[in-house]
Amino acid sequence: MVHIRCVFDNLGDILVANAIEEMLSGMNVFSAMPSRLLKVFDGTIGVQRAFAYSGLGGGTLVLAPRGIGWLEAVEYFIHKTKPLCTFGTGVIDPEFRAHVSALNRDSFSIDRGTVDAWRSCLSHFRFVTVRGVESERIVKEMGFFPVEVIGDPAIYYSRPNIVPKKCRKRIGVNMSVSSDFWGNSQKLVLERMRTALHWLRQEGWRITIFPTEPRDHRVAQDVCKDDFAEIPICDLHRKPQAFIERVAEQDVFLGTKLHSVISAFCSYTPSIMIGYQPKCYDFMKTMGFERYYMRSDQLEAEWMISCIQEMYENIEGIQKRQFEICQYYRNKQLDFRNRVLKSIGISIPGMTSSLPFGAAKQ
Repeated sequence: MVHIRCVFDNLGDILVANAIEEMLSGMNVFSAMPSRLLKVFDGTIGVQRAFAYSGLGGGTLVLAPRGIGWLEAVEYFIHKTKPLCTFGTGVIDPEFRAHVSALNRDSFSIDRGTVDAWRSCLSHFRFVTVRGVESERIVKEMGFFPVEVIGDPAIYYSRPNIVPKKCRKRIGVNMSVSSDFWGNSQKLVLERMRTALHWLRQEGWRITIFPTEPRDHRVAQDVCKDDFAEIPICDLHRKPQAFIERVAEQDVFLGTKLHSVISAFCSYTPSIMIGYQPKCYDFMKTMGFERYYMRSDQLEAEWMISCIQEMYENIEGIQKRQFEICQYYRNKQLDFRNRVLKSIGISIPGMTSSLPFGAAKQ
């Protein structure tokens, strides 16, 4: 199967791609975009002869307009192979794109033609699944049915059990200014986070910063060089498993980038989300943790401090809630994987339904 995926140098793309390919280990999976080399291959041997099926991976890809690459890639492969599934793919929010486009003239928005093209593409897939309940809402508003929510594919890496926190006032922090933010609020977020960092240090917290890409690392260096030179920067974004292990050492996590917070969920580390884009709300709402989410252009340091205090006082209960919802979606993803493979006659030894009888989202 050809797996259309993000291949950028950041924690989220690496984590999601690895998770999907591990779950689909019963297939021969080749990750690709329609590059010049692939088109030469198609013109000689033929994509159809090498790959029977195609699938769209995770990431926030659906409703990307022409010129970015994802729509063109899907259109290319659905006519060269049998479209099989989308695997927990995120959907771009048209209202957010209109908001950003109004602030930044060079930014893209989503027109009717883009919606129609994606609706047509999705109709070719045998199974359509999305990351979260907001992605599901947008797809349904496009006029496409049916669609299933299976959670972000990175939830596959959720630990099999809870490791109790040692409660030594350790906190992981992810800060970023890359990509588009609600209200162009990158500077506001850094200012509010600096205030929170000062409070944390005064209260005796041990802080570690977790970049998810090289640009995050540079931001962390700029923030720390004057007032916070003693704060360590944990640069493990290319090693997702090691990243999750280090996050697991923290008592609480405060993040901007989506997969920094998802990594914390995977280790059942109480997590606060600064929502720079709608995909952050999509995840937190799906997991039932909207209480600990705030949009970036509305961010207040006092809110972050209050959430940190509340989480630290209720670590055990929050870890239990994280465990239950993460295991629910991990099992749902494995059950979906089983259905996909069964539909094309592939059976993994010992493969059974991963969802217990009568399982339902709590």
